[in-house]
Amino acid sequence: MPRAYEYDAFISHAVEDKIPIANELCDRLEKAGLKIWYSGRELNAGDSISTTIGDGLNQSRFGIVILSKTYISKTWTIREFYHFMAREKEGQKVILPVMYNVSLEDLAQKDLTMADRFAINADRGLDYVVNRLLEAINKENAISGNVKKNKPIWLGIGAIVLMLLALIYAAKFFLVNNPEAPQLESIAAVIETRIEKMEKSILANNINSFKNAGAKPASMESIDSLYTAFKNFKSYYRNEYEFNNGLKTIRAKKHVTAALQTSVENLSPVNAYGFTLPQLLLLRNGQKVKYSMFNTQPLDYVITESHQTSDSTHTITVKYNNNIRLIEVDLIFPHDASGMKKHQMLLMGFLPQEVYTLTRIGSEWKIIE
Repeated sequence: MPRAYEYDAFISHAVEDKIPIANELCDRLEKAGLKIWYSGRELNAGDSISTTIGDGLNQSRFGIVILSKTYISKTWTIREFYHFMAREKEGQKVILPVMYNVSLEDLAQKDLTMADRFAINADRGLDYVVNRLLEAINKENAISGNVKKNKPIWLGIGAIVLMLLALIYAAKFFLVNNPEAPQLESIAAVIETRIEKMEKSILANNINSFKNAGAKPASMESIDSLYTAFKNFKSYYRNEYEFNNGLKTIRAKKHVTAALQTSVENLSPVNAYGFTLPQLLLLRNGQKVKYSMFNTQPLDYVITESHQTSDSTHTITVKYNNNIRLIEVDLIFPHDASGMKKHQMLLMGFLPQEVYTLTRIGSEWKIIE
């Protein structure tokens, strides 16, 4: 029996391509009778962005991917592309690519699998794009016997009350009636840019530099053995803790513990430093042992508050899950018992809750750092 999908298609696009092509493409496809998952309409106040988009990806039969130079430069759009790739089975098409102001050479430099697909060229006009997409969708549906799942429609007072509450909530937190306020997707794009910047910083300045220094993959058992030897070594000792989120640095155990809302002194190999299946690197150099743990679990976030503070500034509150992305530990052994051993821990990532001030520069919103 064919699987039932709630949406005919998900439009995967960079926010910068929304006005030039994505908005009108969505409107035209909906007028043609398709049910489209589109982030500008499906995201609501208080939603977990990554979870809501993930649901949209899974509930959509096709992924209409608007490939542009901006699209292939962003981490979060590439994740959507790979999500659809993982769903493609033998003989079943999922990805419907549209090329917008990008060349095959650009795509090949990013990923050969992108260039190795017949894509609809937006240079031929939106009418052409819409017609070709409708042809492809109708053809695939006829082959696979796809069924669209329709949700039951509520009628009556209960539905009206729920709709009114939702509108009040959205107006309170996102000022939807204020044309000066950034749209929810624009806010999400700002957060995704911040996440991408942090991930690139960790990769370039920590993981890659550590590997270049000679660090090798390790097991938690080997790290635990070294940590236990360090703990059992009888001497004077000193513990140092530091947290960095790319915007500020917090030092000292009590301050880092308060900021992260977790007891950092209890993080150890015994509890895998609070991680699930982290990527481990280890380097031994004389009396010094250094190891790092990269959080491989996906970062999730929810926008909980949004306030307009002036015509050009906006404040948002974001809650993160899996917020600690990297932990580096240095264990410095003394030469003898009369010396001092030192334990240093660096944590990188995001605070459990962060408040950002956005400023409008031209038509874009950016975080004030």
